[in-house]
Amino acid sequence: MFRSRAASVPDCNSKPITPGQSQRILWPDTAADGGAGAPQSFWLQRQTGFGVSGINLKDQLVLSGEYELPFGKNRPFLNSFNGARSKVISGWQLNSILTALSGFAFSPLTGSNRSGDGNTGDPDRPNWNPAFSGPVIEGTPNQWFNPNAFSLEPAGTFGNVGKNVLIGPGFRDLDVSLLKTTSISERIGLEFRAAAFNVLNNTNFSLPGSLNVFSGSAISPSAGVILSTANTSRQVQFGLKAIF
Repeated sequence: MFRSRAASVPDCNSKPITPGQSQRILWPDTAADGGAGAPQSFWLQRQTGFGVSGINLKDQLVLSGEYELPFGKNRPFLNSFNGARSKVISGWQLNSILTALSGFAFSPLTGSNRSGDGNTGDPDRPNWNPAFSGPVIEGTPNQWFNPNAFSLEPAGTFGNVGKNVLIGPGFRDLDVSLLKTTSISERIGLEFRAAAFNVLNNTNFSLPGSLNVFSGSAISPSAGVILSTANTSRQVQFGLKAIF
């Protein structure tokens, strides 16, 4: 989602910015772009000015279900029990939610305003390193992307790396709950609930803590390093509620 602020478009890939040069600056909605960093200015070029949104998910799967256990009164199994035993084995329900997402897209950044366009958010992107070979995405929390895949663009130019060309970690989560309702009398009931969040204790990483490839003219030691997770480790909760 962009708002245009000029009308003409130059071919300015890796060319110095000169005073009075006709240009078109695009300011994306930061919320629509994943909310990462300050608003970014882009030259309107096919190869670098456009890309997927920062909140785009290529693949997304969410499955939820509930299952009433077949035990107790009016159920296929153990239906002959009466009294207290019937109340104990009846009314159980199993619920689950499975979430599987591909990673969010993000942009590697130069870490400074090399272009000199005056944007204090330092959203400039570097060049691709033509001498680099191998995978750009390393896929480990110590180095999610390889900063050697990029080179520092000359001062007064924009780099040729496109918008949101890298993909962050995916997300996998399974939540399970067990629910039981018990009638104590015509007016009073009890509801017991046990819930396990991230029951498989899967580690889901966030985006790298710093998207800046360079610190000054040298590669930043924190480039591509992931510092946090996207959800918590396994958590188990129990609850008991009286209904009257």
